Order: sequence, then structure tokens, then C-alpha cells
Amino acid sequence: MSSAGELLRSERVKRNRSLSEIATTTCISTRYLEAIEADDTKILPGDFFHRSFIRQYASALGLDNAETNRILSAVVPVPEIDPIPVLSLPRHIAEVEHRAKPLARVPARTAATLLVVVLAGCSGLYAIWNRAQEQSEARAEAQSEALAQAAARESLKTESPKTESPAAAQTATISVDVSATEPTWISLSSEGKTVFSGILDTSQTKNFALVENAKLLIRNPAGLDVRMNGRSLGPLGPRGETRVVLFSQDRFEIQSARGM
Repeated sequence: MSSAGELLRSERVKRNRSLSEIATTTCISTRYLEAIEADDTKILPGDFFHRSFIRQYASALGLDNAETNRILSAVVPVPEIDPIPVLSLPRHIAEVEHRAKPLARVPARTAATLLVVVLAGCSGLYAIWNRAQEQSEARAEAQSEALAQAAARESLKTESPKTESPAAAQTATISVDVSATEPTWISLSSEGKTVFSGILDTSQTKNFALVENAKLLIRNPAGLDVRMNGRSLGPLGPRGETRVVLFSQDRFEIQSARGM
């Protein structure tokens, strides 16, 4: 059975469409589109964004809902890691003992001691798993930054110096993903120029490659999830208010914008 990425690529080739055309239509970066066609989920910002990107890709190709759902059904979910697998061990032992000795009972003191040992083991394993998750996120963030810098250098090599203007000489250094959990109006500008302005419907996702001094104006910040270089910014503000998010290469700042 073909994968979701293979099905999308096949439909794109049939229609003689390029990835750059799809990127322009969907506002999803070419790097993410290539990863989707290759079924490489490591550089994508998460399963929710992966499926949302696929829906927008399919819509740009003119596929109907039935064909889109068929492609989504081919997406292989990433298995979740059990952080405390030791919990299954006492249960398995208890089931075996019960089958062997259905009338036997464990003394209360022994049961309490086993419970303390299990809880201590669970706490230790959870701490180890938590540290591993933090290290994994740090490595993923460093890899994302390295890929962005490499893409910027490659873009500089391919640009023509004869026709290049000062504004075109700036390369994208910030990747911003926005996803609406409810209808939300946004306006995004970079270097004083509007990149996007309008209402995002529920579950609609956009990806933008920006340069320095980017600004995102949000009305109803509770209805929007924003990620910068693959990392979530967290809660932006309460429902119905207005917020401004300022982006630079290595940080962001959330400001109140009452009256705007």
C-alpha cells in the first residue's frame, strides 16, 4: 500500500504541478512539503500540523474529501513511548500468582513494601524519561536551526547578484507556523511589509518563512497556536483580546495591544 507522501506526490505529478507552486498556494514551506512527500515526520512540527498540511496540500491539488481522507488514512501514526513501563510488571506478576494460587493472599506489610518499591521505581524511570525528552527536544531545535541556516546559505548561492535588490538580499531566518483552534483574525508583517492578513478558520494552518523584525497581530489569541522554528510559544492571551508577537532570529516577545 502506498504511503500518504507517495500518494500526494503521484497526484501532483499527474497534474504537472511543482512543489514551489504548492508552497505559494498553501503558504507551507517547500522544506515541509518535501518532508511530507518523503514521509519524514522528524522535521515536521507535530502530528496535528502534519495532517493539517496534508489537507491543505490535497486542497491545492483539487482533490475531493473522499480522496483526501484516503490519503490521510495512509498516514502512519508515530508510536507513543510509555514513560513508566514498570507499572505493567506488578500486574503481570499478580495475574500469574492468582492463577497459580487463587486462594492465597499477600500480607498487608508485604503489599505495602511492594507498593513503595514500585512507586520509587516509577519516579526514577519518569525522571530518566523526562530528561531524555528534554535532550531530544534540544537536539531537534538545534537541528532545525542548522537546517534553516544551511537553506539560507544555499539561497544566497543561487541568487543572481545583477538583479538582486537590498530587500531581496535578506534571507529567511525564522519559520513561523500558525494554526487556528477557532476562527481568528491575524495580520503578519515582515520588514514593514504585510505577508498575510485575514481570518483563519478552525483547524486551518499556515507556515511562513520570515526575516528579522517580523510582527504578528492577533485578535482572539486564545484561538491560535503559534510555533517559532518548530517550538510552541505557549498561551498567547485570553479570548477576545488583542496581542502582538514580535519575532527576532533567536527570541520572541508577546505584547498587549488594547485599542488596536
